[in-house]
Amino acid sequence: MMKLTLNEINIILDSFIDKREIQLNDNLYVMHNAASLISLAVWGSKDFPKNTPKLRLRPMTEEEYNQKLEDDTRAYLEMMAPIIEAARREGKVSG
Repeated sequence: MMKLTLNEINIILDSFIDKREIQLNDNLYVMHNAASLISLAVWGSKDFPKNTPKLRLRPMTEEEYNQKLEDDTRAYLEMMAPIIEAARREGKVSG
């Protein structure tokens, strides 16, 4: 430790601070999810999720991101299909 320069010590301290910040943010995420699930359970919402959401610490790979984007786009189009069809029947949208 005595052979380290001040810059090296600052880098080490910054990494400890970053690590602690990440841990706190992860804990906050978990607590926030738990609180929302508890409130849904208490008030008996029919939308209460059967499966607990999973915490992911690693970023998505490009393939996973592309698959999620494709799934989200497909879900959006399926959700909008009845609205678009109704607009077509009323003559508000062509095609």
